[in-house]
Amino acid sequence: MKAHPSPHPQPRSEAAIPAWAIFAWPTVLWQSPPPPRTRFLHLGTSVTTRGAPLRAGQTLWGGPDGEPATGLAWDWIELAQGVVAMADPMAVITNVRLIGPGGEVMTSFEAAPHLNELVHALPWQSEVQRALADIRHRRRRACLSRAPGRPQSTERPSGAANAVSLGRSCQASCAAASSARV
Repeated sequence: MKAHPSPHPQPRSEAAIPAWAIFAWPTVLWQSPPPPRTRFLHLGTSVTTRGAPLRAGQTLWGGPDGEPATGLAWDWIELAQGVVAMADPMAVITNVRLIGPGGEVMTSFEAAPHLNELVHALPWQSEVQRALADIRHRRRRACLSRAPGRPQSTERPSGAANAVSLGRSCQASCAAASSARV
């Protein structure tokens, strides 16, 4: 698994490593609490719900290159424009199993507070915001390419309702883009 070494890697597309793939990674055992200076790199963020105005998705983080590979992933949701949060703090997907003080593997319920400390220490919200900004930028660019005076594609979505819906969403996006430029 190669991680992007840049401090601000670009969000990857949905074709990147899916979050659930962590289940196939080898299990890594860590003594609880996790090491204090554990480093994770951003491996990708996907936006799975592209609703307006609020969206949701997943973000994936992995240990720096080396063995054994460690990973964390979780679902996020946009609560308001510019405000994202974990969708379920009890549902961090990981291949890390924490070992308790007595030497037993901790249950997911027991490990959740420790995993949340790791998540809290990551700059994940800024990476999600970067992915959302990238989508807004691509949507605005596509909308502006359909602006009056530009050649229009003659292809139309199947069904009149889809065509009307597409036209309205593009008009709304273009209006928002125009007002943002003022």
